[in-house]
Amino acid sequence: MTIALIYTILSGNTLTSIADGINVCAGVTYQEIASLNNATLTDLSPGQKLEIPVPDTTRVAMIYTVQPGDSYCLIASNLAACVGVTVQEIEDANPQVNSNALQVGGTVGIPATPIPATPISIRLMPYRTAKWG
Repeated sequence: MTIALIYTILSGNTLTSIADGINVCAGVTYQEIASLNNATLTDLSPGQKLEIPVPDTTRVAMIYTVQPGDSYCLIASNLAACVGVTVQEIEDANPQVNSNALQVGGTVGIPATPIPATPISIRLMPYRTAKWG
């Protein structure tokens, strides 16, 4: 695992609250934070520093806010034109989210899509300038 950042614990923080604030982007659970730092749920103190891991396979391009009626299938369909993501890719990027119980207002990470392995060809239109005057 790669270390994403060092987090300084504030009064009232728990491993769960820290993970909840980070896991949408990084796919990090409180168990992963605890394991990396040899910490338990009860041995945190303000000012203590925790290393926050990011799994090497996580590549989130954007955060999507769940709307009423959303499912991973609908989200993937709506985003197909701009990011070309599949339902499975969304599920893989959000292991901490129950895909059968998406919460309105909750967030899910939308993974970055890989660059195509084969070259693509595009045709650019000539650039024209306009004179005002």
